[in-house]
Amino acid sequence: MERLLFILTVCFGSIAAGYAIQAYCAGRGIFTYEQIKSVSDRIKIITIVFLLPIPILHAFWKIHFTVGTLFVIPFEGILSFLVGGASAIILIRLFRVVPPRAASVFVCGMFTNLGIFGGFICFVLFRDLGFLIVQLFTVFEVFIYLVVGFPLSQQISRGALQSLRFDFRSIKDQPVAFVPIFAIVLGSLLKTFGVYRPPVFGTFSSFLIPAMTAALGIAIGMTLRFSRIRTYLREVVMITTIKFCIIPMVNIPVAIFLGMGRIMDGVPLKVITVLSFMPVAFIALVPPVLYDFDLDCANSGWLVTTLAILVIFPLLYCIVV
Repeated sequence: MERLLFILTVCFGSIAAGYAIQAYCAGRGIFTYEQIKSVSDRIKIITIVFLLPIPILHAFWKIHFTVGTLFVIPFEGILSFLVGGASAIILIRLFRVVPPRAASVFVCGMFTNLGIFGGFICFVLFRDLGFLIVQLFTVFEVFIYLVVGFPLSQQISRGALQSLRFDFRSIKDQPVAFVPIFAIVLGSLLKTFGVYRPPVFGTFSSFLIPAMTAALGIAIGMTLRFSRIRTYLREVVMITTIKFCIIPMVNIPVAIFLGMGRIMDGVPLKVITVLSFMPVAFIALVPPVLYDFDLDCANSGWLVTTLAILVIFPLLYCIVV
């Protein structure tokens, strides 16, 4: 129960703290929203580019895993992203969602919050092994978002559902995508060649993971704007269905079939189960700004699915722990 309260406090307490900072600054006229957003963006960059690689490096440096695990878990991650995106396309076609909203449903369906919630939750529940499995699960995450998610969302927003195509050129403009890959490769090499790992490195990593989660939560809260959720009720129901019904119904049975419950004391299956119920990622709010489609719709999907975790995760906790 203490771990459950710790997870909920760090994840949602940090977002609430960030929102309180935004409200205080706006109420006192200290900073404009644009200035607050600039600070928020810097916090995200520092956290993701400079801090996140440290625990990733430590996890792959410390834990031994089999070759089969190395390939199967990333496959599960790819499956999760593609199921989310494909389900969104089917639903927006079935219900004839207008292009600006359809693009928002698509990014919300595909982009999943595996960094702030997923990595932190699995670290608290399953320690370094859980965090390592999350990194394997998400190893192709950024590439899929950039190569598939971003360009397809732009095309969907323009009503081009019948002629969707991928743009591999977008990767070269995002070198940050290679940072987690570099940390995984370096950690694996250090493990393979038996390089000594200082104990203090593990202690620092254990502190850094919740600290990063809190920092990103504050950064999100600082830019959070409540939208007219009622206006997008149909789209929010679609997004919620994708996140908490369709993706788990595909991912979990596949993980069981692939034997994830029979290795490492079943931790891979438990981690995949947790990750299958994660809400919309904050990065889903980026394409609507870049390509000028319905930001309020994406924001509503993010907000509702994130708040839903307050109900879903305690139930999930009882199942996996």
